[in-house]
Amino acid sequence: MLNDEIASLKASVMPLFEDLKLTEPNFHDNAYAMYKLLRIARGTPFSTEDRDRRLEEQRTLEIAMTNFLADYGDRERFLAICEDRDTLKKTDAEIAYLEGSMSASAGLEVGELIKLVEAEGNILSDDDTDDTIEELNRKIGELDRNLNILKKDDAMSDLNVRRTEAQKALDDLVREWGTLSLAEYLISGASEHFYKDLQPSVVKTANRYLNLMTNGRYRLDGDPRDKDLFITDDMEKKSALQWSSGLGDQVYLSVKMAVAKEMGSERLPLILDDVLLRFDATRKQGACKAILDFARDQQVILFSCDNSLYSLFSLEGRLNHIKLN
Repeated sequence: MLNDEIASLKASVMPLFEDLKLTEPNFHDNAYAMYKLLRIARGTPFSTEDRDRRLEEQRTLEIAMTNFLADYGDRERFLAICEDRDTLKKTDAEIAYLEGSMSASAGLEVGELIKLVEAEGNILSDDDTDDTIEELNRKIGELDRNLNILKKDDAMSDLNVRRTEAQKALDDLVREWGTLSLAEYLISGASEHFYKDLQPSVVKTANRYLNLMTNGRYRLDGDPRDKDLFITDDMEKKSALQWSSGLGDQVYLSVKMAVAKEMGSERLPLILDDVLLRFDATRKQGACKAILDFARDQQVILFSCDNSLYSLFSLEGRLNHIKLN
C-alpha cells in the first residue's frame, strides 16, 4: 500500500516537474530542486500593490499599442507598411547604383544622359545621335588643346618643378622621421631593459635597503629619464610630493647608504647621527635591518639619543654599544 501511495504521489508530481522545466532523469534530484525553488519562493516578499501596479502598466501599454496600430488599420497592416518601407530603401539603393554605373560607363552625368533622350521618351534618331557625338568630340578637342597650352605654360612648368622639389623634401622628412622614430623606439626599449633588468649597482643596492626598511612594499623607480625621484609598489608610482615624512626619510637614507656602499673602492666608515629620529617603531625596525646589512662588510657608527634603538638593533644582529655621558 505504501509503494502504491508513493507511485501515485510521483505520478501527481510529474506534471509539476514539467511545468518547472525540471528534466533530470533522477526523480529525487528533481524533487530536491523543486524543494529549493519552494524555499526561495517562500523567502521572496510578495506585494499585491506592486503586482497591481505592474498589471496597470501592462494595460496602459496595451491600450497605447492599440491606439498606435489604429492609425495603420491593424497589426498586420502595420507590418506590411514596414516591409514596404524596407523594399523602398532597397529600390532607392538599386537606383543609385544603376545611375552610378550609367554615369561611369557613358562618362556623363545622369542629367546629361536624360537630355539625350527625346521629350517623348524615345531614343534619339541616328542623325541626332551623330550630331551629339560630333559635338562631344568637338568639346573634347577643345579641352585637349587647352590642356596642351597649360602644359607648355612657363608658370605651370615652374609650379611642376616646385611641386617635385616639395615632394622630394617631404620624402626626405618622412624618411628622417621614420629613422628617428625607430631610433627612439630602440633607445627607449634598451633603456627600459637596462634600468629594469640590468639596474646600476647604486639603484640595486638602494632597492635592497629600501626593501628591508619597508618590509618589501616599496622599490625605487630607477629610470634616469625621470627628473624626479620616484618609488613604486604593486599599485602605483609615487613622486616625492606623495611621500609621508617617514617614507621620505626611508628613501633618502637608502639612497645615501647605497652611494656610500657603491661609489668608492675604499670601505670607509659610515657615520649616522640620529637619522631615525622621525621613524615610527615599524620603520625603525626595518632601518635597523638595512643598517646592519650595510655593516656586514663596512663599519657604521650611529649616534642617537634614542635609548630604544639598542634593543631594536639587538633583535637584528651583533653590535657594540657605547654610552656617552
